Amino acid sequence: MSVFFTSEPAPHDPQLAELWELLENETFREAVRLAESVCQDANAPIEFFCGLSLASGELGYYADAERIARGAIRFGEGHWRARHALSVALMHQGRFMAALDSLGFYHTPDEIYLARAQVEKMGRYTDSLRITLEDALLKDVPPAIFLYLAYLYGSLAEHIADWPGRSAGVTEVRRFGGYLEVWERDAARHRGTPYGEQVGQHVAAMRRLLSETR
Repeated sequence: MSVFFTSEPAPHDPQLAELWELLENETFREAVRLAESVCQDANAPIEFFCGLSLASGELGYYADAERIARGAIRFGEGHWRARHALSVALMHQGRFMAALDSLGFYHTPDEIYLARAQVEKMGRYTDSLRITLEDALLKDVPPAIFLYLAYLYGSLAEHIADWPGRSAGVTEVRRFGGYLEVWERDAARHRGTPYGEQVGQHVAAMRRLLSETR
């Protein structure tokens, strides 16, 4: 995540559709309540357990988020949402190598793509980040997500001397800068964690880029 979005069509299950809406609207306590009620049934769809893990992490219950995600992995190891939830839970704790391992070699769908890019940036896995971000500016994702990907894309110039993408990345950051508050809230939610510290640094860097235009 840590900013939730879904790349899939709206689910037919009304409770799952409500859960996704609650996560998108950052109403995490309500999301936990809904997911917990559904997950009383151990045979509930795995998406509810993944949503419960994500919402728990956004409320700062990182150990619970990891435990729930690992439970989802046991029941659906091949399900991308379970791997995504576990990666996010580990990323929040600063366990970047473990978070990357949980994603395997997957780069899709876009939720996995974002989590991978964040983990590779925060863990300083520059070589793999360069490969991941090759098509970052072609992604059809919500504006706040595109803003962050554009920042990551341009910021590769900090690590790769001949990186040609800084100008394009900065241009897109400035174009989508109105969505920075989404990431400011994310950094505030996770203040005091390795993840929150790094997102805060990224937010500060984007602010500097935006101020240069004034």
